[in-house]
Amino acid sequence: MFLYENQKNKLKISFFGDSITWFGWELPYGYVQKTVKALNDRGFTVTPFPSGIKGNTTREMLNRMDYDVLSHKPDIMFFMGGLNDIWHTNETIEQYQENIENIIDKAQKNKIEVILLNLTIFSEDINDQKNKKIAQYNGILEKIAKEKKVQLIDVNKSFWEEIGKHDKTGRILTVSDGVHLNEKGNEVLAEKVIRDFSETHKPYRLLSANKSTKK
Repeated sequence: MFLYENQKNKLKISFFGDSITWFGWELPYGYVQKTVKALNDRGFTVTPFPSGIKGNTTREMLNRMDYDVLSHKPDIMFFMGGLNDIWHTNETIEQYQENIENIIDKAQKNKIEVILLNLTIFSEDINDQKNKKIAQYNGILEKIAKEKKVQLIDVNKSFWEEIGKHDKTGRILTVSDGVHLNEKGNEVLAEKVIRDFSETHKPYRLLSANKSTKK
């Protein structure tokens, strides 16, 4: 359980990623916007540093991390990346793993708490070959999270659960073009991030209340 007593709920949060993160901030219903609002409503005072770039691979994110993340000295970094590694590059899954490990290592060396979001979906067909590859990449993320002792939020599972509720209709529910999230997709992502973060992080006022109760 993380209790930010010394900062009295003031959190600087980096949202680091690709187009999912970029749209998550730029769109009024984007998941980054929703997450920041929800955390502020729950007692935190969040200063967001949105840093999503469309088309970015994890190698490109690693290369720009000093400027786009470390320079802001955030307390927390939400990280999601890898869709473009699958979609646009010939990098191996071993290279993907190395990039993720290097990103986490750089953050932790700078005393930044890392929260990994695993990969979403490429289409709403679970048998799509790209979704099968996403499952492999998400397996790597799970392994890394355990080894590096960082929180992993399983957003992929939330998407398939939501799609499973409506799969009989045959209509597209969460994505606008097979990859990028529509309003519903951003809602699914935000709700999962907010729920999991709220379970592991409590604002200062709750800590104070607990102390006063013990007296």
